[in-house]
Amino acid sequence: MGSGSAVKIPVLTYHSQNICGNTYGTNDHVALYQDLRTIHAHGYQVIPLQWVVDWLLGHRSTLPSSRVIAITFDDGTDFDYYDLLHPRHG
Repeated sequence: MGSGSAVKIPVLTYHSQNICGNTYGTNDHVALYQDLRTIHAHGYQVIPLQWVVDWLLGHRSTLPSSRVIAITFDDGTDFDYYDLLHPRHG
């Protein structure tokens, strides 16, 4: 494992098809928007998940700072690629 392996790096996951309302808990688009604002306000830097994996495997000796976070969007639905109008929630 990479040096300083006791460091915890948050990994946030979002699913673009999670649209059951217009609130943080019911819509991942709303959650992502709000989380990005919070991440920025607290001085975190978003880094590629691959950097985290490389660091954990010892292929990367350092990370940009101790305040890093990774984000994943892994479902590959049309909402990941196209601007679509949701029939109930915009």
